[in-house]
Amino acid sequence: MCAVAFFYNFSTNLLETANASGMSAAASYLDREKSFFATGFKSMDLICTSIATCIIIISPISLLPDKFGIAAFAAVPLTVSLCSSLVEFWFSITNFPATGSDNMWPFHWYNAVNKYPYEEAIAGTAIQSFMKVAKYAFFDIVKELVAMKIDPSIRPLFKGVFDGSITKLGKSIGSFYGIIMFAITGAQDSRYYFGVTTLVIVFFCSIWVLPIRYLSKSYSEAKKSGTYMDPGLSNPDIKL
Repeated sequence: MCAVAFFYNFSTNLLETANASGMSAAASYLDREKSFFATGFKSMDLICTSIATCIIIISPISLLPDKFGIAAFAAVPLTVSLCSSLVEFWFSITNFPATGSDNMWPFHWYNAVNKYPYEEAIAGTAIQSFMKVAKYAFFDIVKELVAMKIDPSIRPLFKGVFDGSITKLGKSIGSFYGIIMFAITGAQDSRYYFGVTTLVIVFFCSIWVLPIRYLSKSYSEAKKSGTYMDPGLSNPDIKL
């Protein structure tokens, strides 16, 4: 669960940084006032996130993990992160030259004739919304189901770690990655090196599958046997 929380927050941080850069560049390219331009899309993000999350939570969809296992729900944030990184990658190499700079090697040769700054702002808003919905309506449900299968005597310890410490660690490592890439490239716009960022996200997503499989298997076994999940510190024979 800690690994899943880390990967989600790390990926979210990288995507949010790229989206913020794209939003700022789009406002400049379209000759719009940046704060007003961003506020409009932020409002759209909040409205769409709220509506989508409420619909999913009050619908029968939220009951599926308890009946069929948590693997599919746990895989939603992974899938959204992976797809979002690919969408952001395309917009990065397509629109970034519009800011007056060349793309990072090896994408410096690509200079699209048509630019899509407004479409990038819309896509960035959609990505932000999808990532939040993936957390509130899928990841958080899995997190609570897993927590209920941990021995109550140590449950607060583990919830404190994957709800707090690991969440902050993922965001901190994401910010540290940005600092390192800025030191290497000197680019304030994170879309310049988003090709590298995409590879990093794809790499983490390939590892992300492993803890999801472990959680799904452990949760299913604990549910069938009527025991708590064994996080390595508890007795696996404790009965519910």
